[in-house]
Amino acid sequence: MEKILEQRASEAYITDMARYSIIANLKRAIPDVKDGFKPVQRRIIYAMDAREHAIDRGSKVKSASIVGTVMKWYHPHSDSSIYDAMKPMANSFECKVPLIQPGGSFGNIMGGRAAASRYTEANLTQFALECAIGGLHYSDALVDWIDNYSNKCKEPEYLPVTVPLLLVNGADGIGVGVKVSIPTHNLGEVIDATIRLIDNPNADVILIPDHCIPCEIIDTDWKMISNTGNGSYKARGHITVSENKKGNPVLTITSLPRYNTDIVKNQIEDLVAAGKLPQIQDVLDESKINIKITVTLKKGSDAEFVKDAIYKYTDCERPFSVNFEAIDGVEKLRFSYKSYLESFIQFAMVNKFRFCCARLADINTRMHKLEAFIKVMRSGYIDKIIEMIKKRKEMGDNELIEFIISKANVTDLQAEFIINASLKQLSIGYLRKYEEDFTKLNAEMSGFEAMITNDDLIKDAVRTDLLNAKKKYATPRICNVIKVSNFGNIPQGRFKMVVTENNYIRKLGEQDVVNTIKGDKPKFILPVVENTECILLFDTKGRVFKLPIHKIPVVGRSDAGISLRTVIKGLTADVVSVMYEPWIKKAAKVRDKLYVAVLSRGNVIKKLDINTLTSVPPSGIIYSKVNENDDIISVQIVSDKLDVVVYSGHKALRMSAKEIPVYQRNSLGVAAMNTKDPIEGMSIIYPEATDVVVTTKSGKVNRFSVAGLAQSSRNKAGVGVIKLGKTDSIHSIYGAIASNVLCITTTSDVIKVPVESITSGSSVSQGIKTISTKTDIIIKSEIA
Repeated sequence: MEKILEQRASEAYITDMARYSIIANLKRAIPDVKDGFKPVQRRIIYAMDAREHAIDRGSKVKSASIVGTVMKWYHPHSDSSIYDAMKPMANSFECKVPLIQPGGSFGNIMGGRAAASRYTEANLTQFALECAIGGLHYSDALVDWIDNYSNKCKEPEYLPVTVPLLLVNGADGIGVGVKVSIPTHNLGEVIDATIRLIDNPNADVILIPDHCIPCEIIDTDWKMISNTGNGSYKARGHITVSENKKGNPVLTITSLPRYNTDIVKNQIEDLVAAGKLPQIQDVLDESKINIKITVTLKKGSDAEFVKDAIYKYTDCERPFSVNFEAIDGVEKLRFSYKSYLESFIQFAMVNKFRFCCARLADINTRMHKLEAFIKVMRSGYIDKIIEMIKKRKEMGDNELIEFIISKANVTDLQAEFIINASLKQLSIGYLRKYEEDFTKLNAEMSGFEAMITNDDLIKDAVRTDLLNAKKKYATPRICNVIKVSNFGNIPQGRFKMVVTENNYIRKLGEQDVVNTIKGDKPKFILPVVENTECILLFDTKGRVFKLPIHKIPVVGRSDAGISLRTVIKGLTADVVSVMYEPWIKKAAKVRDKLYVAVLSRGNVIKKLDINTLTSVPPSGIIYSKVNENDDIISVQIVSDKLDVVVYSGHKALRMSAKEIPVYQRNSLGVAAMNTKDPIEGMSIIYPEATDVVVTTKSGKVNRFSVAGLAQSSRNKAGVGVIKLGKTDSIHSIYGAIASNVLCITTTSDVIKVPVESITSGSSVSQGIKTISTKTDIIIKSEIA
């Protein structure tokens, strides 16, 4: 009678999901700690070796045949899942020590898929035959056996591996609520660690992954990963820098931490399309048997920056997780490297013990037969026995067996051996050979008997197997371990930094020419900055902000850049000065005390301790208090050994920097000059200066001896430095030497005037005209 049980769907889901997760994790996703195989991998290896399936071990067979055999007898799932499991076991770029020898295309390093199973063929590698399944060639007693899915045959519960295969070839698997990630390791290093642990159970086990493709592994806390079986690390491919015949820098990617070259090539092309790497001119994937991606850069590009950017933004460098979980019996456990190797040693010792027992059983059987032949031949009744066998008329053997037992002193089983032996085997000429074989087997039996009663001898045998495997199959390490800088994943490189009149910022290549873009002229230029450093931007309202250089995108020479207000949220005023943070930090450490001098248009000046600017946050701080209708017009680094020139539109005052008092960041300062005119600027007279160069807003330039501008005291009226017209005024003043060049940027041109070409006069000279048209206006001037 049918009975219907009612159950909540939510409860049924939890119950069914729990059952499913257990089965899925045990039977599909997670490797077994004993042999390191997932069920489908073990079934493939066993099916390719089992003689009952008529698969020839010595030659390749069609992959479709292998898949069909595995699916028919052991793994009743889709053929594609079986073939997909074969592929990585056959490729050296996916499997550290391949277990399958492929014939045909099993995929490639570009990420290509394997050809259909009907087009490929395979057989087991010698390593698989010797180190993974070899013991089963001698005796099935080495492993435990379970029924297959249909209960029609048996399959091994595990394979008698002789090396710690789970650490060597690693494993990846996603189950229900678990993700197994065991990286590959160098076979020789794993064997060395195992032998070290056999010799000294208290030894530490610290191993570093060794990928299937040569790459650079970034150093990390390997002891922690090895001791916990959990953690993460990063690996990067090899990128070499060279130059082609046309002088363009070329980056060549010759390896990857994972083998798919198509993905990396596409990622680089996406970076170029998004404008993040405008330095790249062309990307070409030339990979065939080996990885080779060629990245050609534009002339003058910083190859090291592009190299670091490729590492940061593509899978050329990527993180790898370590989660060493495996099935032990019916439990899922996390292993440390040491606990796994300890488990393997015990597993290998049990296998060796079972091999010794199986070998002893065979030796005893063989010796029992040999003993029968020897006793019968020595008894002197061999001819009589042969004659009785020949003249026997009835089917029964009892009379003959009794005769052999009585005359040769053998067991009934041995007597049966004699009766069933061929006539040739009873020839007296074989007696010496039987005696020699018996002696050899007796010695061999003694050795095996000693082993099964002595763990040290079992360990010696396990050690010997490991050393033999290392000698035959170990290869040198292919991944080198590197240390990286403390810049995290910020690409390193050298650039030119430009801040424009309209408060836009551009990061250009070190060799790029600085242009005026859409009428927006450069205001500040830092010729060389490192991408891993920061700049400080001082605004006219007394706030200073720190901006990491790597956050500023690289632009082409014709790109306007980005607005500073986009990257600095608190910036509301114009930028009055830009300083490279390493300058500030270096200046704070020099023996002679340095300060930051701050001057406002409203005639307020002060000095600020430079140490207050060594830790500016990105959100900014106040560096000077400013009156409501005032603006900061100059921020410069000075020392008390220098002279400072403060100038208005008509006069200039030279004073020692000692005259400027030191104030806190939130203070105003004191009067700079005794004048009612707005202040135009401030400059520094360095000790080597021989001349004073003055420019006016109408384009005149005056040069006279630095002695002509005598030192005075702060808050004095100042003196004239050029004879001015009625509508003219001072634009800038510099201390200079004859080899300097005065660069004047106007609304239409950049005029370069060598200082030595300027007629030397006095502080009352009219100067020379440098601007030819009345409509041209000076934007800025500077001494270079």
